[in-house]
Amino acid sequence: MFNVTLDTVRRILSSFYKWLEEEDYILKSPMKRIQRIKTPSIIREPFSEEQIEIIRQSASENKRNIAIIDILLSSGIRVSELVHLNRSSINLNSRSCVVFGKGSKQREPILM
Repeated sequence: MFNVTLDTVRRILSSFYKWLEEEDYILKSPMKRIQRIKTPSIIREPFSEEQIEIIRQSASENKRNIAIIDILLSSGIRVSELVHLNRSSINLNSRSCVVFGKGSKQREPILM
């Protein structure tokens, strides 16, 4: 994880020096010579059927919690997208909804 932090700092400094160069505060960015710090990409394993059932049982105190868990697991939407989801954005006939994701990008995941 340390490399991820270092690369984040590198990107921040690179952006700052690029802005300084564009605004003619400096002639050339010293960050152009510093290469990206490679970090391994982690592929997360999906939940097993047993894990899904354990999650659903832990939320079984009311229907709302089960619906939230089912939407998250079946559609792949982010929690922040679910929080901002309106009822008017859900189309039950096509089993889809319109969500606003990262960078306010609109997308339409299919609800399984």
